[in-house]
Amino acid sequence: MNFDETLNFAQVLPAHVPLFFLGRPGIGKSAVSRAIGASMGKDAVIIRRELTGHLPEDMSGIPFKEGGFTRFCPPEFLAALTGNVKGALILEDITQAGKAVQVACFQLVQERSMGDVHLSPNVRIILTGNRATDKAGARELPSPLRNRVMLLSLEPDLEEWMYWAASEGLPAVVGSFLMWRPQFFSQLPSDADAENGQFATPRSWANVGGIFKAALAHGKGDIGPLAAAVTGLVGAGVGAEFVGFVKLQKELPDPQAVLDDPEKAMPNPPSKPDRLAALVTALGEYAALNEKDDKKIHIKLLLALAHVAQKSKEGTAAGVTVFQANGGDVGKLVDAAEKHKKDPRVLSVLKFFAEATK
Repeated sequence: MNFDETLNFAQVLPAHVPLFFLGRPGIGKSAVSRAIGASMGKDAVIIRRELTGHLPEDMSGIPFKEGGFTRFCPPEFLAALTGNVKGALILEDITQAGKAVQVACFQLVQERSMGDVHLSPNVRIILTGNRATDKAGARELPSPLRNRVMLLSLEPDLEEWMYWAASEGLPAVVGSFLMWRPQFFSQLPSDADAENGQFATPRSWANVGGIFKAALAHGKGDIGPLAAAVTGLVGAGVGAEFVGFVKLQKELPDPQAVLDDPEKAMPNPPSKPDRLAALVTALGEYAALNEKDDKKIHIKLLLALAHVAQKSKEGTAAGVTVFQANGGDVGKLVDAAEKHKKDPRVLSVLKFFAEATK
């Protein structure tokens, strides 16, 4: 399931059912866990523990002598999740934790208690981890613990990520590049760059978006700082391709000029796939960002895509998808097409988009 599907499904499950999100590194397991906790109410208490840095006694508590008996003093963080509190206890990277730490989680996951501390019935326990096949240093979860949880696989979804990135104000060029090279969206550690060991994930692409403007501004026209920063986040090979895509977008005609008069601005539409991808995604982004200021932007985008994408279903779909991901109203594109339904160029765009998204 993707992020939204997982979040919606978790909200209908009883809080006492422990969830275990399994998936490759950097795809949003922590983010969806926090979102589930937050969905339990504005006063929800969310406690997160990174288990790779914990000792067994951090979970089970430290023994002490009281009278003639030994008792355990449970960790303080559990006290915040007692009574009638709503929220989530998120136990991160349990597959990377030591076996003794995993064993210490048995009682907490199954009995929802540790020593004399009992979790609120409104607190959900969520575990996250990588699969052994992800080559991320994960070990097999012990069968007793695996049998205590509901395992849910989280899968990366590029289009969903693009909508999220746009809502966070990240540069659209990142999503545009990933539409062109989707194989770089979510790599495994085994795909790591031989030069610096980095590999691309949804998390690292979010970081690329976060440093993009600052790196360009620092370079003052020199793209070197951006190249260095991106290489440090996703690896040299992938970084070089991304920087090349950024350069390509800058070399293309101004998107506004293409939208205003496609034939004049670009009499010869791009024949190379990379140039076409850079152009149509730039058009989609520009149209979405200027939707409120230009009432004719929807028919302009349809006609521009019809001209530059020609008969490329993928190119047409990419332009419309980037438009929608950046907040553009696809319904208004359909309305514009309806008003100009006698124009075969407009109908071809909608036809190609429909076929490409089946």
